[in-house]
Amino acid sequence: MKKDAVIFGNTEYSYMLAKYMEELGERRILAFTVDAQYITEAALHEYPVVPFEEIEDRFYTELSFGTAGMRGVLGAGT
Repeated sequence: MKKDAVIFGNTEYSYMLAKYMEELGERRILAFTVDAQYITEAALHEYPVVPFEEIEDRFYTELSFGTAGMRGVLGAGT
């Protein structure tokens, strides 16, 4: 059974991550989340973008989180 997940990020990179995770069959993506001040659209493609401050209220079950943000400087070929 796939685990539900919310991805922290609201960029096209975040969307690519969601599609990759779904394609692998590992997760069912419920939404994207960012801090409320960074929400510019209510949805990213077919998924809602939820304020991070509301995640616990909206998704009160156990969730897996993924970050769609970079963890360091990337150079060519990395």
